[in-house]
Amino acid sequence: MTATVAILLSALLLAFYDLTKKHSVRENAVISVLVLATLAGFLFYAVALACAGRLACVEAVTARQSLLILAKSLLVGTSWTFVYYAMRALPISIVAPLRASAPFWTLVGAVLLFGEMPTLPQGIGMAFVILGYLAFSLAGQMEGVKFLRHPGIRLVFLGTLLGAASSLYDKYLLQREGMNREMMQFWFSFDLTVLLGAYWLGRRLF
Repeated sequence: MTATVAILLSALLLAFYDLTKKHSVRENAVISVLVLATLAGFLFYAVALACAGRLACVEAVTARQSLLILAKSLLVGTSWTFVYYAMRALPISIVAPLRASAPFWTLVGAVLLFGEMPTLPQGIGMAFVILGYLAFSLAGQMEGVKFLRHPGIRLVFLGTLLGAASSLYDKYLLQREGMNREMMQFWFSFDLTVLLGAYWLGRRLF
């Protein structure tokens, strides 16, 4: 499979993913959808590791690594919660493009935190992202959405910023802490499922 085909296939799957998210939260509680989605993802990944004979690698986790991964789960769980609520409140034609701006914020964070200077094409891309926000503001007004005042817009921005922060945190965990990717993904998925499940249960009981 060529890189171009892989990129197009990835974009197609991401578009389908956004559509299914929008449909799933239309008549269902956001937290219930998140819990079931994360549980399904965790089980699928655990089974995939087991089938590949790689499940033993998840045992090599220290107490420090567990706390660092738990922090990542809190970060991502908050980000996803914001985005799912925004997805229910706003047209997908607004949410999906705003979510796609996450690489822009990740690049800004990389410059500020890691001193990575953008290349000329990346700088041009950042300029287009800024122009895109102005266009979305105008498009949102045409759809009856006050871009700077709508709570859904604030939620999707917060979720996107937290998602970008998660990407930068991944870089820290993988490069600076030297974590095994499979071990980190397994415990991240497990922690995220437990955290969201506990939140869902707390809301049901109290």
